[in-house]
Order: sequence, then C-alpha cells, then structure tokens
Amino acid sequence: MHSPVKGLCFFMAKKGSKLIGIEQDLNPFSLIIDFLNARKAQGITSFTLSSLRSALTQFFTAYKGNIRNDQKLNQAVTIFLSDKKAGYYNKLLQALRQFFDYCICEQILKRNPCEGIRFKRETARIVQHDQSVIRALLTLPDQSTFAGLRDYAFILTMLDTGIRPNELLQICIRDVDLINVQLIVREEYSKTRQMRTLPISIQTVQVIKRLIYARHEDWSMDTPVFSSFSGNRLTSHNFQERFRQYSKQLGVNITPYHLRHVFALWFIRNGGNLFALQKIMGHTKLDMTRNYVELVQADIKASHEKASPLSNIFIRKDVVRKI
Repeated sequence: MHSPVKGLCFFMAKKGSKLIGIEQDLNPFSLIIDFLNARKAQGITSFTLSSLRSALTQFFTAYKGNIRNDQKLNQAVTIFLSDKKAGYYNKLLQALRQFFDYCICEQILKRNPCEGIRFKRETARIVQHDQSVIRALLTLPDQSTFAGLRDYAFILTMLDTGIRPNELLQICIRDVDLINVQLIVREEYSKTRQMRTLPISIQTVQVIKRLIYARHEDWSMDTPVFSSFSGNRLTSHNFQERFRQYSKQLGVNITPYHLRHVFALWFIRNGGNLFALQKIMGHTKLDMTRNYVELVQADIKASHEKASPLSNIFIRKDVVRKI
C-alpha cells in the first residue's frame, strides 16, 4: 500500500515556503494542523481529512516522546497498533505513514518511523441479512416526518445502488439525474476519487422526489439531499446512531454499510454481471468484488447439497458391522 502523500514535497516546494521551520516549536499537534492544511490543499475529501485528524490525535495523545526520535517513534507505533484489528490497524498505519512522510519533507525526520511495519491482510467480512429483516427495516422509519422519510429514502437508495454511506450523504440535488434516472457520484467525494454514475429504480426516484419536495424552501442547492431536519450535513456516525435505534427495534444488528453488502449479494444472486457490479460498487480491484461471488457460490453449493433429489434417494444409513 503506497502513501498518498506522494508529490507532497513537490507541492510544498511549489508553494515557495515551508510550513514548519526546523527551529520552530515541534509541538506534534501544531504539526498535525499544518499537515492537514497541506493535504487539504491537495484536494482530499473532508471525510478523509477527519479520518487523518482522528488517527493522528489518538497516537500523539498517547506518545509523549521527542518527535525527532524515529527509533522511539517506531516502537511507539508498534505498541499503538498492537491490539488493533486489521482494517482499523491499516487505516491508522496509513495515516501515520502519511504524516511522517510530511515530516521528512519538512526536514524534521530523516526516515519514516513506520518503515518495516507492514500492513495487515484484511479478510473480507461480508454481512448477510434475510429478506424478512430488510422488509421489517423498511417499515420502521416514520415517513410522516422529515427524518423518517429521509431514513426510508436512505435505506431504499442504499439497497438500490450499493453506494457507500459516506458518498450517499454528500449527494446534492444536482447529483440526482431524474431524466436519465441515475445518481452521480462526483469525484470530490468519491472514495476512489473517480466519478461514477449509478442507475436507480423508479421506486427510488419517487421517494427521493418526495424527500426533495419536503426540503425547506430556503435551503441551497448545495444542501445535501440526506441532511438533518435543519438542513445541516450529516455524517456516517449520525446514521450509525439512527441504525442502532432501528437495530434495537428489529432485534438484529444492522448498519448502513450492511446494506451495501445486501445490494451486492442480491445483485449477484439475481444474475448480475461481475464487472458491472465492480463498476457500480466503485471497487478499484476485481478481487474485492469476487468476494461476493464466492460467498454466493458457497450458498448455492450448500443449497444444492440440501435440496438435491439424490439427498432423498440415497439416505445415509448407519450400518453395524459384525466382526
């Protein structure tokens, strides 16, 4: 996994001056602010910016040593990451690598303290939910309220497109193409930084229309479609909290991201094309998409073993062998 900070030194040199001088106070939290400003100037999304800030703040809240001591930093990073699961471990390590690359550009460090610390191999954890659970979930939002209608439209759009929750929360009215019946995921907030278009069903369009008509007339075109009642931008965390409430009512744990899994699995089960699914999901590698196919094939094999006529014809009998 390569650090996205590639080109940062060139970018800063082009700006004509260093953000942090060698003789200035090397307070790590001041460095974090300047690092984030440099990354922001490169055009990263607000979600990524927030993720970087969170990871770095966690580490430097725990680390009290000299920021110039790469050996101690290496030991501290190793300890910091030791109890983290693969996905979160990789996220934190990526953030730290980027930050220390920045410190090298600023001549604060000579080498990256994360050298030699490898990323963990992530095993795809795909969550399945029965249709009965999804149907029950769709009955929970109170569509007579703005929040309930928004939640219902959010769930329906997730199930219809498999879009990432954070991408959906940044969709604005101009991204809803009612003529061609599709959503536009702009590169500014796409996780892969690549624009893609997602086809949507008529049922989803109708519900999104209802949500748009329910908006306050003073809200601007830049106010997200899936905003709060007061027109403020919502985060993935906000919707996770909403889904925790729905999970309690259902008696089943379900998250916004689970709906992305549900879409992909049902897409394959209903005969969808693997390459089409890759494009819709925004996967950069086909291997990520194949995980869903492998799971569906495992389901088919289990169903075959259970439902095959031969399972009824050749009933296993325990035979007692006489010696």
